[in-house]
Amino acid sequence: MVTKELVKKFPGLKEPVQQLENEAREEGMFLAFQKSFFDLLDDRLGSLDKKILPAINSIHDLKTLQFLFKKAVHLKSPEALRNAIITQAAANKNNGHHNGRHKAVRSK
Repeated sequence: MVTKELVKKFPGLKEPVQQLENEAREEGMFLAFQKSFFDLLDDRLGSLDKKILPAINSIHDLKTLQFLFKKAVHLKSPEALRNAIITQAAANKNNGHHNGRHKAVRSK
């Protein structure tokens, strides 16, 4: 409510406020999806090992996480899933795929 009142008083704030709200919404969606992905991986792989956690945390775009989520659902072998995650994270790093998100850190 405070934001709407400020925008009424200062119309020039409307666009920056909308941009911040959109960015916050996108970040929230990303973090919620990342948590769901971690939960799925916990179910499929058990505890996340020292290679998987940094690989996932290095992924900063929703499309890549969605791609890996689908793989996690369909791949039968836990080892194939681990390899897919590590390979995709390395490919993203080498291709410079990064949208400026801060690293999300998951603790157990």
